[in-house]
Amino acid sequence: MHSIAGLVVLFQLSSAEAELLSQLDVGRVEAMTRRLSETVAQSPSGAGFASAVSGSPEERALADVIAVELEKLGLEVRRQRFPVRAFDYGEVSLSTNGERLDSITLHSGGGTWGQWDGIEYRRGNRDEGRTLVTSLIDAGQGMAADYADLGDVEGKAVLVEWTSWPGFAIFEAAARGASAIVFHDYPGRSLDDALKQNTVIYHDAIPSVGISIADASSLKRRLGAGPVELELENRVDSELGESENVLGVLEGTDVASEWVAATAHHDRWFRGAQDDAVGVAVVLELARVLSARPAPPRRSHLFVSFGSEETGAADAEFDWLRGSHAFVRAHPEITSRLAYVFNVDGAGWAAERGYFYGTLEASAFHRKLLSDIGLSDRVTLRPGVTDWVDAWTLAAVGGASAGYLLWFEAHGQDGPNAFSPYYHTQHDRISAVSYRNLPHDLKLAALSLLRVDAAEALPFDLGEVARFVLEALEDVRRADVLVESVAEAERWARTLETTEVAGADWRTRNLRLMRARRELVPWLLSLSSEGAVMKTSPYLSDFLALRRARASVELGDSASAREALREVSTMSWGARLSSAAYRAERQMSFGASDWSSEFDQSPEPAAYDVHALYLSLDEGGSVDESRVERLRALEIEALAKCREALFVITGKLQKAVSILKGDVVLGAPPVERKP
Repeated sequence: MHSIAGLVVLFQLSSAEAELLSQLDVGRVEAMTRRLSETVAQSPSGAGFASAVSGSPEERALADVIAVELEKLGLEVRRQRFPVRAFDYGEVSLSTNGERLDSITLHSGGGTWGQWDGIEYRRGNRDEGRTLVTSLIDAGQGMAADYADLGDVEGKAVLVEWTSWPGFAIFEAAARGASAIVFHDYPGRSLDDALKQNTVIYHDAIPSVGISIADASSLKRRLGAGPVELELENRVDSELGESENVLGVLEGTDVASEWVAATAHHDRWFRGAQDDAVGVAVVLELARVLSARPAPPRRSHLFVSFGSEETGAADAEFDWLRGSHAFVRAHPEITSRLAYVFNVDGAGWAAERGYFYGTLEASAFHRKLLSDIGLSDRVTLRPGVTDWVDAWTLAAVGGASAGYLLWFEAHGQDGPNAFSPYYHTQHDRISAVSYRNLPHDLKLAALSLLRVDAAEALPFDLGEVARFVLEALEDVRRADVLVESVAEAERWARTLETTEVAGADWRTRNLRLMRARRELVPWLLSLSSEGAVMKTSPYLSDFLALRRARASVELGDSASAREALREVSTMSWGARLSSAAYRAERQMSFGASDWSSEFDQSPEPAAYDVHALYLSLDEGGSVDESRVERLRALEIEALAKCREALFVITGKLQKAVSILKGDVVLGAPPVERKP
């Protein structure tokens, strides 16, 4: 083991900060990463060897180890259990023309047999329904156009290249009567022998398995030479189960009711060294160093390993982030005063450049952190968090300030995502990863928590949020729509930008800042995998696309109308599906009860018949007045959704201003006042 004392670069660090950072030990992190990924929970599974799936015994075994490690540090350990949709996967047996292929069942996809809440099902045609024997057909990318020249696939298995969310291809295959689907070649390209895992979010209409690129290439050659018979058995059992979050608590002294936190997740696919054993190891190292300081912290510290990050939510449009969402819902006494969270989901990956994602109000704070440890030239700060990591539910749903560092994401023109070949595969092992950047992750995480803890006034500025709102509103203004609604929202955003937090002491000011942030920020945001996007944006985008489509139809230009409709939100993928598959996919999104629905962050998509209009134009349908009227009605609907979003945003801006000024009691409706 070795410390990073010699690697601490003194830019703008105090001597106390430099001393604490010198105590961080990269060797400990590497050793714990190896232990968690290579020693604990090494069980066979049809989802991938050593996978620790939501609600599984393997996930519980990892939680047990983490709890013991936190207890060794003298922390108070709490274990929060919560319900999940749990799966158990039997070994996958897949052969073609008698030759056995390595394969896995895609999570929450279908099996040939098993039980669902104790009710047995059988989809095979041999061995009492456990085994499916049929012919295999290459269905290309598995979209509607790929089936046009295939003819009848009823009862057959289809080989599909994984180029988009697999649920789309599953519903398309099921709509065509296929009996099973075999995926290969995850987007971003895997290693040739990799088995790639991911959730397909309960698209279990037919058995769904994955194979490697190498085996798929061999199968394609054999299919070109003659018939291929497939034999498949994959048991999938599912029932309601329990997952858990493991919390280590270090109570503060001066401001014990305010919290700072470091978080990661312990559920995984395969051995999951980078995703996310290393994250848990980083959190444990932060807990070790921060709890060993001579003076106790001012604010209470929380070190959390979440379960069920990869999956776990039931009846959900988005089934990941279940553990962090359960934490946010169960602990309002913490989230209401959660000053700051550093989330770790992957760390140390060898890359020259990276991205630091941080909530808007913390932009200046994060910019200085990067500067003070010498990372400004290597790490780009991106405003906002994404909906792929637990930072989303902690910040965009829970209302905390948050940040996280990613080294393996594609950076500008630097090439593709360097982690993609290993992501969710059997190759995500510590031996496959260089941890050259791990000292930077450790320093950035520790320094962020240290500085928030040391500050009296929290170093966050809602003026940054106001400027983000004003920039997003400019897009609506340029579209020359909803002028009065935009003006009112702008008025309150400008007021927020210049409002100072009232209060006779810094404790009161901090409380008002956290409450205003929590009241405002979740209502502003739309789902995004790239950073902060305001909830008006997808509705405005749909409106503009529908307006262009209607104008093109009025001019008799079917081609332009068709292209405009492809820009409507659900049509980016829906244009590639048949009517039956598109309808099935759309129905999955209604009635979902997950973290995307609480603050209307998942935009309600345009009416389902947009797809029918597109197909009609794509197939050479006539341009008539009925289509003009329908498109005009869809325009009006999209604009109404944008207006409703503006109404909510305006009200939340006003409420935030009132809280900061101390004009109203929290929970009371704001009184209209001129800024």
